[in-house]
Amino acid sequence: MAFQPHTFTRTNEFFQEFAEQLHRPSQLFLADIYAAREKNTIGITSEDLAHAIPGASYCKSFGEIVDHVREMARPGDIVLTVGAGDIYKVGEAVLRY
Repeated sequence: MAFQPHTFTRTNEFFQEFAEQLHRPSQLFLADIYAAREKNTIGITSEDLAHAIPGASYCKSFGEIVDHVREMARPGDIVLTVGAGDIYKVGEAVLRY
């Protein structure tokens, strides 16, 4: 799964819940937080979230996520791109492979 958290305040508010639920996929790649209308006045990052989830990986770019998915995915696998931002671009890029 590729996940892009939506807004800094929401990520901060639901940090523990995200950490509890996002351990479920066999692989998790975290993109930068989609800021929408916000500035990061809290100092929270997707890297913080990755550290709280065993086996999760923070990726600095969508290209890095695409590379990981292409390397790991096998026929029959399900790859989810989840988030309120532009994470859908990862799925589109993987399909162009």
